[in-house]
Amino acid sequence: MALDIVAWHDRTSADHQIQLNNAAAAGYRTISLCVYGDRNDPRYAASMVKRAVVVAEQQFFGMDAATWQAKFNSMAAQGWGPEIVTATGPANNPLFAACFIQTGSIPLTRHGLLAADFNTLNQSQMAAGNILRWADVYGNPGDLRYIGVWVANKDSRAWNCDGIDDNYATVQARFNALVSGFGRPVNVAATPDVGDLMMYDDSEDVAWQAWDGMTSADYQTKFNTLYPQGLRPVRVSAKGTGSAARFSAIFADREDGDARTLRINGPAGSAAVAAIDTAMEAVMTANMIRGASLAIVSGTRLVYARGYTIAEPGYPDVQPTTFFRQASVSKMFTAAAIYQLIDEGAKLPGTNTAFVLDTLLKDALPNIANGPAMAHWNDITIRHLLEMTSGVTSGILGTDPNVSATLPVSALQMAQWLYRQTVTNTPGDKTKGTYSNAGYMLLGLVVARMRGAASYMAGMATFLNKLNITRVRSAVTVASAQLGDEARYHSRPLTALPSVMATGQPLCALGYGEWNLENCGGGGGISAAATDVARVLAALSVTFNNPMMSVATLQTWMANASAATATITGPDAHGFHGFDDVFTVDAANHLFAGDKGGSLTTSQNGVHFETAGISTVICWNGMTPTGPAWFSPYKVLTDAARAHDWGTTDLFPTFGMPALPVLKRIPLPPEPIPPRAVVAPHMLPQKGLPKNM
Repeated sequence: MALDIVAWHDRTSADHQIQLNNAAAAGYRTISLCVYGDRNDPRYAASMVKRAVVVAEQQFFGMDAATWQAKFNSMAAQGWGPEIVTATGPANNPLFAACFIQTGSIPLTRHGLLAADFNTLNQSQMAAGNILRWADVYGNPGDLRYIGVWVANKDSRAWNCDGIDDNYATVQARFNALVSGFGRPVNVAATPDVGDLMMYDDSEDVAWQAWDGMTSADYQTKFNTLYPQGLRPVRVSAKGTGSAARFSAIFADREDGDARTLRINGPAGSAAVAAIDTAMEAVMTANMIRGASLAIVSGTRLVYARGYTIAEPGYPDVQPTTFFRQASVSKMFTAAAIYQLIDEGAKLPGTNTAFVLDTLLKDALPNIANGPAMAHWNDITIRHLLEMTSGVTSGILGTDPNVSATLPVSALQMAQWLYRQTVTNTPGDKTKGTYSNAGYMLLGLVVARMRGAASYMAGMATFLNKLNITRVRSAVTVASAQLGDEARYHSRPLTALPSVMATGQPLCALGYGEWNLENCGGGGGISAAATDVARVLAALSVTFNNPMMSVATLQTWMANASAATATITGPDAHGFHGFDDVFTVDAANHLFAGDKGGSLTTSQNGVHFETAGISTVICWNGMTPTGPAWFSPYKVLTDAARAHDWGTTDLFPTFGMPALPVLKRIPLPPEPIPPRAVVAPHMLPQKGLPKNM
């Protein structure tokens, strides 16, 4: 049902009082209030809504600063707090209006704030779990003051109020960015600088439109047009006097969206395991994550696959086959493809020289040389890159503008730029292990060249085809190019940053352009379904007729990763042969356990494997706390999976992948090898980007 709202604008104090009295008597309560124009002859715009439950409110207007402060103090002493505060006039002599309701705690309320102080309060209040309830701007152009009312963020909404004095062009740019990242404007205040302060949150299931720069007549026309469509003015703000007044407004079909509910999707006939589903729900609820997928492998069989959604009605339900950005889990695929090439006895293109772990990068990838190499570049081997001892810079994300090429830059352009950068240590120094996304990006280019392919993903086709994997593709960066079966990615807080995907670096929503995922390739550029990532983990346990590679090469891969885990040290030593770490559980039976985590700015994922045992793939379309937290439910999951009788369950055929050879399970110790106590960032942020990896 559309909101029952009455609204008015351009009213004098006396007219406003009449409208207010009539609406209040009819059961309407204030949803928006703005005073604007000359402080000695102000005008008022208001919207009042009739709700199912009518609460008491008191509205006051025509107050100078001293009167306003006294009114606030007296009302607060009686248990009344401001919901709305608005002002007009110069910074040193404003005129205030406010609406109070009875409240259990008086919200933090400030006026007379400079821009820097307002921003600081926004950040501190956000960190404290609060949200900006109301804001307004007064003063003269170039001498602005801010009003803010902050309340408890009971629904844990992600929000943003970075644009506090944007001109209309910048308002539009920020609007385009944040809305593309699933935010919506929920509060707007016109500014004396002829622009807007606009606040956004992540409530999605409300129909709305936002408009600014309107004359009084424009606003009335927009009201007349949208009202029959069920859209009502829930926020109206204006600044300026007479015909120079300019209005900004948000129209919506309701005040708040629906509650988020849990939905779980799995293949027909696959019974739910309550302990597993409860563990996933707990992590999602604690971290306000809307979507996740899970796949569990027992030995070589896929035994459990679920998609989890905690979201508003209408939000796309996550399926077990929903694609998620894999971030650094891509490195596992890249390492597997490298070992597969070695297993095949591949030769360097145009030569009869075998491709091996000790092949020099300059021989495997000669096309990155575009000038004299920096010291040690020509000493780097494939093994050094796999073990994070190459000395290649630890991070490249967001550095695309440094390449001095038209954006977006390609992976090859990035590699050619890297070739001119200083190697930070002697390649192969096992005391200088440093996690390097760039190193695996180079390995991805090696895979492409060795396969005679034009791109990393094209080069991965042989590896994927051998395992009958179909739900793996290149991650897509920009919001407008996302495919319908890809998870949505949500930033907390809502954030807009310069994009590296277009000339001029326009603003983009966090997660949709601050990093170029397409050129991350082998280091973090894969998007995949959990079911298909699980296929790789299952193949690690195949001890005969392994379609991925020979058992001997597979065992060499695991042994190399385990040895590197045990021997390589350094400031950020992890990420060995495609995994963060691998441990030898039973050398005689070639049993290993390990893990790999991946983290971008708006998503996380991780795999944990036990050859011949229980392995898990978890994908989140949001962020859990930093460190090893994206593995937080892994022990609950593995304990529940170990305790469950899976019988002969194998879901791989259900998802279009033939069953792998089944082995007799060799019991592992009752306590599997845990992931690292501290897992370092997996897609390292660059200076100026949020360090929430």
